[in-house]
Amino acid sequence: MATHKQIEANRASPVPEPDGLPDHEEFHHDTCLMGGVFRYNCSGDAFVKLLRYENTTRHAFYKALQELKLVQCRRQAQPAPQD
Repeated sequence: MATHKQIEANRASPVPEPDGLPDHEEFHHDTCLMGGVFRYNCSGDAFVKLLRYENTTRHAFYKALQELKLVQCRRQAQPAPQD
């Protein structure tokens, strides 16, 4: 697994800094680090590897969205939407 120093050394272009808020800085740093580790450890094209999981992720998103709508309808005592 790549270390933080290896990731920083292999970074091709500088990443723009966040808007300066403390909570965004930590999130931004962690996101850059995770992305760099993924790219460094990915054999072949990283984009192709991510596309493999797109449909599964999309399906899970819509399932969660439907569940959220049902919970909101129950809280408001409205009939559930029919899709």
